[in-house]
Amino acid sequence: MFMVNRMLGNQVIEKDRELEMKVCKYCLRRINFMGYRENAEKVYREFSVKDYFAKYDSYISNLPPHTTAPLRTGLFRRASVQ
Repeated sequence: MFMVNRMLGNQVIEKDRELEMKVCKYCLRRINFMGYRENAEKVYREFSVKDYFAKYDSYISNLPPHTTAPLRTGLFRRASVQ
């Protein structure tokens, strides 16, 4: 679960909402996690963070300059904010 703020334009309409976020399919393909390119739907469906960190180190060598996601505008149509 991730804590997110729902935005409408530049305005926060809901603060600190918990949402489940799925793994990025592009990312799985890019690193070919667990043979993703040959068995994409199965690997995506059965993805677990535990398996990911068992294979890849969780050490982050370069920390981001911010602790929250930068504000982006115009990425989503108004109808997509629910």
